[in-house]
Parts: sequence; C-alpha cells; structure tokens
Amino acid sequence: MRSRIYIEITNRCNLSCDFCPGTRRPPRTMTPAEFRTLTQKLRGETGYLYFHVLGEPLLHPELAFRVCLVTNGTLLTRQRNALLKADALHKISVSLHSYEGNGGVGNLEEYLQQFWDTCLPLSQRGVLCALR
Repeated sequence: MRSRIYIEITNRCNLSCDFCPGTRRPPRTMTPAEFRTLTQKLRGETGYLYFHVLGEPLLHPELAFRVCLVTNGTLLTRQRNALLKADALHKISVSLHSYEGNGGVGNLEEYLQQFWDTCLPLSQRGVLCALR
C-alpha cells in the first residue's frame, strides 16, 4: 500500500512559475465520472489522495472529494466558501515556492492573509493547514 498518490485533477494553472515545466497538453479538467473510475481502481492502494501535479486544483469547478490539497494559494479567497463547505477536505498546503517562483507578484502580506483567513476556520473544523 502506498502512503499517498498524487492525482492531477486539472492541468490548468493561473500562474507561470519559473520552476514549473508547464505542459504542452491542451487544458483539461478531470470529469466526476473519470474521477470515480480512477478512485475505484485505487481503492485499497492508499490512504490519501493528493491533488497536485502541474495544475492548480482550486481551478476545478467540482472540488468535492476527500483530499489533501496542495495549492499556489492565489485562489483561496475566491474558493473560500467552497473550501469551508468541503467536508472531505483533510489538509490544505500552500506552496510559498509558487509565490517566489512567480516573481513575488503581488503583496506578500496580502498573499499570506488569504491563507490565514481561509485556514483559521478550516483548522477549527480539524482540517490541517500548512505553508510549504
């Protein structure tokens, strides 16, 4: 059994970080049916699914899975209500590397404030929150 499996639920991203190789594939988002098929095949193979490869998972319009989420953090304010309603959310990690690798675009204090404003109520529900 693997401790975790990484799944790319979308290959779309709202940033162009200098450390990311990006993709030449057409922009795509996994459908709920594709996700169900994949998770059925993975059942019993892992305890955790991580939605993080090349895409920004908060761009997925139907984020309603039990997840450990790694995000660049730029969409936390926009997706805050969805995250607060996501009973399946186990952990959210915000990559500070994305902020640095994207030229530090924007105000760092505002960037971090999005994290705290979203993660404080999530942590009160037992969701783990981390900066990495």
